[in-house]
Amino acid sequence: MPSFSKYLSSLLLSGTLIVAPAFAQDSGNFIEDLKALAASGDVVLNFGEVDDRGNGSVEASDITAVAEIEGEDIAATALKMSVEGYQKTATGVSFDDFQLNTLTAALPDDVAVLIENISIKDLIVSEDENADLKSLLQPYTSYLVENIVLNIGGNTVATFASGQGKSSHDEASGTYSETAEWTGIVFDIENSPEGQFRTEAIAMGYLQVHASVVGNYTIRPAEGIIKVENFTTNVDDVASLSYSLTLGGLTEDVIRSLSSASANVTELSQEEQEAQMKQMMAALLQLSVIDVTLEIKDDSITQKLLNRQAKEMGMTGEQLAGAAPAFVSAGMQQFNMPEFTAQVSQAVGTFLQDQGSLIVSVKPDSAVPVMQFGMTMGLNPASAIDLYNVKVEAR
Repeated sequence: MPSFSKYLSSLLLSGTLIVAPAFAQDSGNFIEDLKALAASGDVVLNFGEVDDRGNGSVEASDITAVAEIEGEDIAATALKMSVEGYQKTATGVSFDDFQLNTLTAALPDDVAVLIENISIKDLIVSEDENADLKSLLQPYTSYLVENIVLNIGGNTVATFASGQGKSSHDEASGTYSETAEWTGIVFDIENSPEGQFRTEAIAMGYLQVHASVVGNYTIRPAEGIIKVENFTTNVDDVASLSYSLTLGGLTEDVIRSLSSASANVTELSQEEQEAQMKQMMAALLQLSVIDVTLEIKDDSITQKLLNRQAKEMGMTGEQLAGAAPAFVSAGMQQFNMPEFTAQVSQAVGTFLQDQGSLIVSVKPDSAVPVMQFGMTMGLNPASAIDLYNVKVEAR
């Protein structure tokens, strides 16, 4: 089985070509500082040609990064890297524009990734935990990633046409906002590795699927609120999954603690990483749940799943959809929640027959600490259903 840590380390190696420039000390020794930073992580970084145009403007070409990770040689290359408006700040560094072109990475298990273009505007990297809040919550004004290709075993299994995001800050209200949109995503299931998922998908007629991801969020530090709205993953002719949530307790202290806990992870020892993880968990536990909504909208997958499962049971898809409420009721009897069981059974039955949307919502009367929410849902679901106003409905 592929090693997750090996993949993570490999991706971090590729990321060295993206984020390392942010820690150079000045444009005069920009390239040497990059090499020193890479070497601190046992990565050998080399450049073909370098053009330092002065005033924080540097362009480099034919860049390579090589490292040995878990006994395997991992390599990443970039055709060109350019930065504009680089300058040292009191708490870190900033760029007006950062671009990386034709990034390729050879990952473990015969996986290869190509990214044709990465562009980030107004990039700020803060090395000081006392940096101003804006640099932590708005580290860039926009990014664009174009033409990603994922290959496994020499076969193209996925492509991404474009991913972009924009962030803004309303100084009057103190609100930070960000929108993200990834479009032109294509998964070639016929070219994907052998396995149950591939077999099942092809059996239902899915040889290639097209997808997109869109969403936005706002953070209001003065109120300690983060709100995610309609973060939607849509797969054409399959289904879409959307979620919205509001969390409280995201104060400036928590934001700084989370920022500090996530900084420079790759440069820490195992013990230091564990301590940092504990710090991050402690910060996350200060958050509270205000509301959560999850919606699944069918786009033909439901009938295909019904037909496939019904065939194995000697039934038709329509017969299985009609019998589903009884199956759900029987399966939920152990929880001793008759009213909620009836609600879920009816919603699932309606969804399977009408094939519209299935919506799960959680709206407690007041904010609930994350730890309390998780423990109650896990240890006493019957109580949690009433306490947190959990609803399941079909539309």
